[in-house]
Amino acid sequence: MFANVKLSWYLATKYLFPTGKNFSFLSTISIFGVALGVVVLFVVSSVMDGFQAEICSKIVGTQGQVRVDSEHIIHDSEAIRRALLNDSSVEQASSYVMGALMLQFGNKPAFPFAKGMNVEYESKVMPLKNFIGAGDVGALDDSAIVISSGLASTLGARVGDSVDVYSPLMLQGLQGDELLLPRSFDVVAIYDTGWNQVDANSVLLSLGAMQELFGMADGDAHGLTLKLRDGVSMEKSVAKLRKNFPELRVLGWQELNGDFLFVLKLEKTMMMFVLLFILLVASFSIASSLMISVVKKRREIGLLCALGATRRDISLIFLFEGLIIGVVGSILGLIFGCIALFFRNSILAILTRFVGINDFLLRFYDFAQLPVKYSMGNIATIVAFTIFVCCLAGLIPALAVAKVNPARALRNE
Repeated sequence: MFANVKLSWYLATKYLFPTGKNFSFLSTISIFGVALGVVVLFVVSSVMDGFQAEICSKIVGTQGQVRVDSEHIIHDSEAIRRALLNDSSVEQASSYVMGALMLQFGNKPAFPFAKGMNVEYESKVMPLKNFIGAGDVGALDDSAIVISSGLASTLGARVGDSVDVYSPLMLQGLQGDELLLPRSFDVVAIYDTGWNQVDANSVLLSLGAMQELFGMADGDAHGLTLKLRDGVSMEKSVAKLRKNFPELRVLGWQELNGDFLFVLKLEKTMMMFVLLFILLVASFSIASSLMISVVKKRREIGLLCALGATRRDISLIFLFEGLIIGVVGSILGLIFGCIALFFRNSILAILTRFVGINDFLLRFYDFAQLPVKYSMGNIATIVAFTIFVCCLAGLIPALAVAKVNPARALRNE
């Protein structure tokens, strides 16, 4: 490839290694520019993946994996529950009744979203006990209620207090000149899922209490929540259940939240697309530094050509230098990115205090801390794109080298 081994070593130390004294200052700056771009891409992709994973976990933890409902009230929901359990993919099922109620504690009213369920079955479908911050959810019966942490804070209610509950039937009774008194429920527990959308304004009641509040018969339900067995494909299970229960509507949690998940994916894609321009800017810096090297080293290039090196060989040097910048920049970027993610919450706390915005994650994103998830696929994509861009940046000076006339370069220099 080159005239001899010594010439090859000279070319390598002359143009390639960042530790060499001849490696230009601009090339070093280019490395840190590439590293900065990798840091931003790595941090943003990891945080966005963390948001998606955390949100998906909250959705499954609070809504269940699969929901079975109908356009009308499901009668004899217990028989349907037993039929669903006969399916090999279903591990547990729980009937529910949902609706809005009016709740009053003292002189403070609230309009929470209520869910009535069987505690025994519901605990097997979702990690209900993991969400309890105070009290005992096992004490939930037809005269008890479990309220969310945000609602408890708004009303000032605690475990052991009594709250008055008004149902939609009472409004219908007022239209017919019928006076229905509110029902009193004892607060037996307060739950906190960590998802502000649920914790802000919701309550749990027994299935029997919700049926009575909404004027439903014993055994009626709005739907059922299913938990699938481990290792079972959700898509195949949902398709099988739809075939076996054509009169019911069977939806997986991804279908129920399809629009929201699409927005999250689109947000990540757009952010990554915009941030890719940081690497493109860094590539111009690499191309500029290597072009300066071509101009400054014209005499050396001519000399090396005279000693036996071909233009293709010298062009490969600049391509290889772009490769080295991409590899070193990627490694440094991943290291700095891991450090930034490790101290992410501390950095975020300092920034929020500095700008005077506290708890914005909780208010706008429903999380108390900044979530993160490392993905080898994202890391491989970022590194591959970085190296490709850096090599592409080295192509411009490599083409310029190919046009250098050795004799003219020696004579002019």
